Amino acid sequence: MPPEVQQAVERYRLNPDVLEILHHAKSGLWHVRSGERLLRWALADSSSAPHILRDAGMLAVLERHQLAAPQLLALDQNEAFVVSVQTLLMPTALCDVTEVGLEEAGWRSLGAYIRAYQDRLQLPDFSPEHPEQAWEEKLRSLERRGEVGPQDVRWLRHWRSLLPGEGKRVLTHGYVDPAWIVAHPSRQLVLGLTEWSIAEHREPGHDLLRIPAEALPHVLEGYGPGAAPRLLRAKLSELVQEARTTSQEVPLADQFDRFRAFLEPYRPTTRSALAQSL
Repeated sequence: MPPEVQQAVERYRLNPDVLEILHHAKSGLWHVRSGERLLRWALADSSSAPHILRDAGMLAVLERHQLAAPQLLALDQNEAFVVSVQTLLMPTALCDVTEVGLEEAGWRSLGAYIRAYQDRLQLPDFSPEHPEQAWEEKLRSLERRGEVGPQDVRWLRHWRSLLPGEGKRVLTHGYVDPAWIVAHPSRQLVLGLTEWSIAEHREPGHDLLRIPAEALPHVLEGYGPGAAPRLLRAKLSELVQEARTTSQEVPLADQFDRFRAFLEPYRPTTRSALAQSL
């Protein structure tokens, strides 16, 4: 650990005898945990510095809206480095459940948490892009380049028309993944999410796209009404967006049908929501 990071550990009173240290060599980020405290440090000219600042700003917004998350204790920035210090409010809280997962109740609480911040973080969306118009333009671009056939285009539009659209975007975390989940040691309650640096306005279902398959029915249940249609709409958007940058071995319509078939058995979560569509 560089002396500058060690100085930050001492300055912000992290216990040097109980440190979990993670260094991302490519981005230059140092991530240090001691009990309930998290310290994130990076050189000011590194690619991680803007992410630390953005994450800290979002934590302040979440706290102002009384939404559970790591709370920001300190943010320091100068010409040499950027450092933030956060508290998980619980020394034994789990921070990254990739290996241990959550109990069913924990996954349901994650769904409820996602719904809560999407409903309550009513921040201005300054993007002029309308979700439906943007999706249609991307699909047309793929069709013009011959990357999606006419039959697939009709099928994808058909499904887009069947799924209810709210015509607006909401503030999303951006990458709800087990690695960013903060949970109670019992694994039955989600306490928040870390890494808010890529939060922005997107379709509501975007934050359901990275949920592990085995946990998805519980997360959808916790999320509540509209979960499955929102997820399917987000999947349609993701398929079209990714098709613009990667080659597709499986037609987009087939990929979507496989995903829809995967969701279909989860009753009653999807039956009531998609009764008219399926």
